[in-house]
Amino acid sequence: MLKIAALVFVVLYLIKTIMLIPSFFSVLGGIFNGRHLFISIIVLFFSTLWMLSFVLLVGALFLLAMRRTNENGEYLYLSVVLAEALHVAVAVLRLLWNMNIILIFAIYRGSMSAKAFLSELLILLFALAVLALLFVLFSREGQKPLLGRSMDEVKQMVKDLPAVLQTEFEILSAQLSREKASREGRDKTQTFFSEGSYGGQSSFRPGLAAEGAVKTNRSLFLFIILTFLTCGIYGWYYYYSVAKDANIICAGDGEETAGLLKHILLLLVTCGIYEYIWQCQLADRLRRNASRYGVTIGENGTTVFLWMLPGSWCCGLGVFVAYHIQMKNINKLARAYNEKMFAQNRTNI
Repeated sequence: MLKIAALVFVVLYLIKTIMLIPSFFSVLGGIFNGRHLFISIIVLFFSTLWMLSFVLLVGALFLLAMRRTNENGEYLYLSVVLAEALHVAVAVLRLLWNMNIILIFAIYRGSMSAKAFLSELLILLFALAVLALLFVLFSREGQKPLLGRSMDEVKQMVKDLPAVLQTEFEILSAQLSREKASREGRDKTQTFFSEGSYGGQSSFRPGLAAEGAVKTNRSLFLFIILTFLTCGIYGWYYYYSVAKDANIICAGDGEETAGLLKHILLLLVTCGIYEYIWQCQLADRLRRNASRYGVTIGENGTTVFLWMLPGSWCCGLGVFVAYHIQMKNINKLARAYNEKMFAQNRTNI
């Protein structure tokens, strides 16, 4: 859960960073128009710090998600704390600027709107919420980062932090390179579909079980409860888990179910429309691969779409029916996959 939460925050901050780029260049261009040059330089300074704080947050959260261990978890959490501290400090400066508390510049400033004031306060509250949620998730795993540390210990950790982050970035880069090379190698050496096998004949091959058993007990009831209790975070974990298992079960069919990061980005780009595309593509993919495992799936993408869109007009109940269909079908394929995996492993012994 900690990894999923960190990745969700990475996506949110990354999107905000991208959205800041046009305004940053707009501020930069204002310096050259010759009007209020001094004020433009101050605003550019704030904008640069603001952009930097987002970039540091993205990097710190991504490392926390991808490289956290019991040994470095406290250092990675500290990096997020420091990035959030810079983020909050810049937000406070912006707030003081907008409130004309920095009186020397008041002559250049107009009155601050309630909307601007609320926006800065929400930034502060969100930063605190991020740190609090990450701390709670750490605590659930038996760690309480920075709690009980003396000031001298924290100072020493801050001094050691650059070296730790540099090491983790190097390890992560090497790890991603190895995974890419390994994935390319598997694509070339493992063929799960021989010519003409698709469309009814089993195409299970040795090596299909390399990923391990997949989850077989997804439940709509637990999905609703856990999504509610985790304030929506479990819903994102569901997308990650289903995409991972679908890609394992259906490996070799020439398709790929989008994972969490791609899913979120495409949702934002398409203003939510991609949700329907993802669900329909998943339903069609599961049905096409059912014959590989000797099971029958009656519902396809059209069925799921009709429950999600027109069916949602029935007090939103259609969406839950669509989710139930997807869970039922992937559970059915997962059980068949695990059975074949067990039989394959037993044969190889």
